[in-house]
Amino acid sequence: MIKSLKVGATLRFPFPMYVAPPSAVHNETLHMSNGSMLITLPQRRDQTSQLINKRELFIPKVREEVNHQISYTPYSVGGVCYVQTNGMVVSSGFSGCLMAVYLFNNQRRVAHVYAEAGALVDCKQYFRNLMTQANYQFIQYFRPYTDHKDGQFQVDVIKRGVNLNYYGGIFAAQQAIVTFGFVSATNQCYSVSARKIDDQNFDILRVRRSFPSRNVNTI
Repeated sequence: MIKSLKVGATLRFPFPMYVAPPSAVHNETLHMSNGSMLITLPQRRDQTSQLINKRELFIPKVREEVNHQISYTPYSVGGVCYVQTNGMVVSSGFSGCLMAVYLFNNQRRVAHVYAEAGALVDCKQYFRNLMTQANYQFIQYFRPYTDHKDGQFQVDVIKRGVNLNYYGGIFAAQQAIVTFGFVSATNQCYSVSARKIDDQNFDILRVRRSFPSRNVNTI
């Protein structure tokens, strides 16, 4: 499935990307939407050719479409949103939050852990404490977006978009760039930067493999 995530491809989700209601207190909440995500791969030339009027012409390849079953979990300000599944998991809206994999009663969960340094709504310590409780087993986490790895890339994309009048202003441009976190069924982690077309369609701008940490104390 990960091979389908390519720059120039378009993601189409079966439901709008949404944000869960904010949490009054830190908690772990099931927020799961399941469905088939359509990836339309970028067009490229096929290796086949055809002889027409004694001239060899390359036949353009039709854009390939691939469907994949996913589970989606949103983020909640002040909360930990999770799905319980053995399959591919997607979350969105990353700007510093974590995507964590762990077990509860030997059942795999993947969560969007809200993180905002120094804020009361920051859930990192809550999540660390949660992993010490009975029936929980921490596996790994990663940050789909970090300023060090992704900040300058997004700034450059926004500048180009504003200069070309793609977005209609700097604020609209900032809202148009979305960072997704993907965790495969085998717990491979990917960060995907995409341009928002609407709440269900996104053009992939960059795909970055992320190598997760297995030390819960570094969260």
